Amino acid sequence: MSKPPVAYAMTAARWLALAMLSAALPALACTPAPPLSGVAAREAKQVFVFQLTASRLAAPPEEVEGTVYGEIRVLKVLRGNAAISPKMRFYTGVCAGTRLDTGHYYVAFVPDARPGWWASQGSVIHLGASPPLEGDADMAEVRKVLDGRIALEHTSLIAGRDFVASGWPPPPPLPLPRKAAKPIKPRMK
Repeated sequence: MSKPPVAYAMTAARWLALAMLSAALPALACTPAPPLSGVAAREAKQVFVFQLTASRLAAPPEEVEGTVYGEIRVLKVLRGNAAISPKMRFYTGVCAGTRLDTGHYYVAFVPDARPGWWASQGSVIHLGASPPLEGDADMAEVRKVLDGRIALEHTSLIAGRDFVASGWPPPPPLPLPRKAAKPIKPRMK
């Protein structure tokens, strides 16, 4: 026994609605930037340790949503002698976003650090919340990578460190509580 024409129309309408819905939804698939490679680390013209001292989220629609403007303090230059800008940018959006926390320390491997240079997981390694010291194991490994004595991929600098990759920036701090309202005294009649 065959289906009535109404059943075919309902099935076609469902498929059409599904096709229209899938076309209307934004695509969530993207290709994030590859993490820093040993080759890129060795070929970087400027390598320096910095602290992210301030950050400001861009204001859409004038600027691309997810763009963050940061200010840095350079602690140590490991390679290069060009001036390093105290201003940088990074992207924190859903696709290929980078997470850099204000107050934390990083090593940058960049071709040049002109004003507004872009940081990403392909150019920055997170060192942590404590300032790196000269004798730290992380700093020793960075120097070995720069000297070509060890491949970046074989260091603890990137092994298991997905910290720099992120989908969204951390949530804003909760608002401060208001002062408690004065209790209402009952009126005497």
